[in-house]
Amino acid sequence: MIATQEDKSPQAESLCRRLIALTRLVDTVEPKDARSLLDRVLQRMQLFARMTVRVGVGQPKSALTFALLREAELDCMECREWQRCRRWLDGRAPGDEPNAFCPNHGLFAALPQAAIGAPPTQTAT
Repeated sequence: MIATQEDKSPQAESLCRRLIALTRLVDTVEPKDARSLLDRVLQRMQLFARMTVRVGVGQPKSALTFALLREAELDCMECREWQRCRRWLDGRAPGDEPNAFCPNHGLFAALPQAAIGAPPTQTAT
C-alpha cells in the first residue's frame, strides 16, 4: 500500500514514517554496504525488543499504544546510544540506568506494564 495525501489512516502514516526512517538509514551507507544496513536495522529491532521486555512494557492493547510503540521503535533505529544500550541489556553496565541514555525511557515508563512476573524495570545492585 502506498500512502497518498488523501489517505490519512494510521497505517498509512506509520508506513510513511517507517519509509522515512529507512531512507535516512540508507542515506548513511554506500550501496555496496546494503548488508550492513540490514544488519543495523535488525540489531536495533532486537535491542528495542529486548529493552521493552527488560523494562516490563506490556503488549499493546489499543491502537494508540501500538502506534506509540512503533514510534519508539523508529526512535531506536536512529539512536546514537545503541552500544550503551546493548551493554546495559547484556548486564555489563550495572551502574547505568536506561533513563540516563534511552530516549524512549519516559515513554516506556508511561505505557502499560506487563503482567505480574515480568522482568524488573531496574537492574539488581
